[in-house]
Amino acid sequence: MSVDDQTAIPAERMKLILAFIEEKGSAQVKELAKAQNVSEATIRRDLAELEKMGSIKRTHGGAILYGHNTPYERVFQDKSDLQAAEKRRIGALASRYVSDGDTVFLDYGSTVLQLSLNLGEKRNLTVITNDLNIANAVVLHPSSSLIITGGIRRSNNILVGSVTENFIRQIRVDKVFLSADAVDPEFGVANSDFDGTEIKTLAVQAGKEVILLADKTKFGRTALARICQFNELDRIITDLGMPQSMIKKITEQGVALELV
Repeated sequence: MSVDDQTAIPAERMKLILAFIEEKGSAQVKELAKAQNVSEATIRRDLAELEKMGSIKRTHGGAILYGHNTPYERVFQDKSDLQAAEKRRIGALASRYVSDGDTVFLDYGSTVLQLSLNLGEKRNLTVITNDLNIANAVVLHPSSSLIITGGIRRSNNILVGSVTENFIRQIRVDKVFLSADAVDPEFGVANSDFDGTEIKTLAVQAGKEVILLADKTKFGRTALARICQFNELDRIITDLGMPQSMIKKITEQGVALELV
């Protein structure tokens, strides 16, 4: 499982590094450098990026898997605990953009889950999701209905696969509330899980209005798989503390930005 340093692009190399760590459960920088035929400094940079994505946890001299979940996803509770107060504020503000009678798609993720907890007073909603965590937690008025997409259940309670994708291809909704692992004005909105990326992309295409919910730690980062470009978003809701340089880049893209 080696690759020539002159031909491998970082994304390909990181996939090989992650596969190596998954196979063994842990790895040292020295053995990864030897296996990939690159310098130890290159490996350290790759491990730092994989840790940002939540794929691995760095240790002294190496790395271990972050958890026993899918390669690019932290377990749901760990993700929920990150920026928890900020996610609650984002979810509360996002609920103001849901009107009585709307049909909405709730993308999977801990920030969108916070939105679902603020929908109890809305009437005659149709809420669609492929996130079983949201399906179990969502609070809806008796006049509203919940639709679960169907699909293959992953260990983090997300439904994926062709059944999920085909369902979303056949719907059109008023609003999509999208989550992401990384948001970069140039690269776009990205996900670190290839399985879920196609579903997110299809959801964007299904929405008359697309609203991205992401805390500030997601901005200025890129991940392996692009979900959509910035011009496919209508609005971004995030928390305070965003650097002015990033705010400027976002608003220059013509996307409405709200900080809470």
